[in-house]
Amino acid sequence: MGIRRRFFRSDHPLEENTVSIRRNRRLLMEGCRRIVFCQSEKMILDGDVILEIHGKDLVLKELGNDVIGVEGVILAVVFREKNG
Repeated sequence: MGIRRRFFRSDHPLEENTVSIRRNRRLLMEGCRRIVFCQSEKMILDGDVILEIHGKDLVLKELGNDVIGVEGVILAVVFREKNG
């Protein structure tokens, strides 16, 4: 399956979210501003968009300046626009 990548651009030209998914086992979100919700079956991340991750045995694996890594069995990823 490989890597799937999606870019979300805000009104500001330098702001960008990058989401990479490797198979259904690892997700990286660049441009993450905060963790809204974190449990082993559901995580919600906040960036230019709201990213909702559903799965089994989800754990945060990487925390960088604005990078979040999630590992586990990823069953679904929902992208939601922010209200305002």
